[in-house]
Amino acid sequence: MRSVPALAVMISLSACASLGRMPGTSDVQCVRQQMAHGNSYNGPLPFDMAAGHCIQPTGPEDGIVGARYRPLDLRSDPELQRMIEDPALNIPGYPYIPNRSAAPPVGRRWQIVQ
Repeated sequence: MRSVPALAVMISLSACASLGRMPGTSDVQCVRQQMAHGNSYNGPLPFDMAAGHCIQPTGPEDGIVGARYRPLDLRSDPELQRMIEDPALNIPGYPYIPNRSAAPPVGRRWQIVQ
């Protein structure tokens, strides 16, 4: 009976992982997680799909065609930064912070949209 709460926690965490971005993760951590493990339906994801799971809308229009998204900050991972800047890999054209930008690193963020 002691393992029942632990099992419930594991199931709920695995359900959250299949949704995409986990609370408290940076853009780099999220994209790497999706590329390595993906979700329970698809397995590891290619870069463009992983970025799509990690990008965040700027407002309540989440899921609406033409919604605006916060730019991904992948500057702390040179490999991911090269991938997002390559139009052949960033097929959907997700917004990103350019490598040469003077903006401070975004770090961990989890936007709750109401």
